[in-house]
Amino acid sequence: VPVAVLPPTLSFQDLLINCGGQMFLENAGVRTWKADQYFTGGGNYTNGALLIDGTLDDKLYQSERNGDFQYTIPLPLGEYEIILHFAEVRSIISMSLDKTKLHKD
Repeated sequence: VPVAVLPPTLSFQDLLINCGGQMFLENAGVRTWKADQYFTGGGNYTNGALLIDGTLDDKLYQSERNGDFQYTIPLPLGEYEIILHFAEVRSIISMSLDKTKLHKD
């Protein structure tokens, strides 16, 4: 049975982006997250006082990109594993005044 062996294409390392935040070096000193990039639209928000459970890297989870935005990351065609990390950095509370809703979650 003939088998086609293709030469290796570009090799990739992890592409780590701190969405809404600055460049960040993990506590272990192993991986560097790039400052927010490759996006259009939206805004960012940071809550630097927030303590995040389950990590030693609170600063990484204290920022966000929000609103109407998209990321266009320049990569060659191929299959990629995408891992997203999330934390709630602010709470939006619905309130009403005289039975009029002021904000919807």
